[in-house]
Amino acid sequence: MNELSANILTEIGVTSPWINAPGFLGYLPPSKLDFPAEMGAFLPPPLSLISRNPAKTRTAIPFGGGVLLRTGLPNPGIAVAIRQYQQRWSRLELPLWLSLLPRDADEAREMSELVDELDCAVTFQILLPRGASMQERAEILSAAQGEKPFFVELPLDEVNRECVGVIQKSSASGIVISAPRGVLLKDEQWVSGRLYGPALFPQAARIVRELVKAKISVIAGCGVCTIDQGESLLAMGTIAVQVDVALWV
Repeated sequence: MNELSANILTEIGVTSPWINAPGFLGYLPPSKLDFPAEMGAFLPPPLSLISRNPAKTRTAIPFGGGVLLRTGLPNPGIAVAIRQYQQRWSRLELPLWLSLLPRDADEAREMSELVDELDCAVTFQILLPRGASMQERAEILSAAQGEKPFFVELPLDEVNRECVGVIQKSSASGIVISAPRGVLLKDEQWVSGRLYGPALFPQAARIVRELVKAKISVIAGCGVCTIDQGESLLAMGTIAVQVDVALWV
């Protein structure tokens, strides 16, 4: 892992540590955002190499302290998205920060090359496929290395010493702690999905503290729903925070 800190964000033009989590503002930012912090970058929804369909049973299930979202992370594929939005992305006032969903090292290499060719994109974060072995994860991170810095998105429920060790050995600039997965009962059926909301804040804070102590550049990408929560994590040493469902309130 590169020995970088918050300076990496300044170097790529991210002037505020407040960022939207990928997928929570669509493919283009709104003209007016009803959130009390100025955003430092814009993240469109996560992009795969080929198109992904929505989950067959898309749903949102509230629970005490948050919501479970099941979407399937649908998108048209990175090449199509670039063709559709490149001109408008190039006119954004905020730096463009992409989120990538490669299935293997070959896809990671191809997608990284596409980001390198996209002048308006300053960085990207990469979500490693669930169930991938540590060797496969290492190969994906090696293949993702290109001309631009990148971060590794690690869901809260997947943070462990072995996985963090693999990321540390890569050329990644830091780790984004993102939404974990969970299950909730709806209509007598268990539904799996990603969890969002303030109930995640204590766990996110614990992980941030541990990674900061280990001198790892970390971005808190879940559990931040208020200015106070974000500022407390920034004071703890996280280099940025990504806001999700709070942007929908």
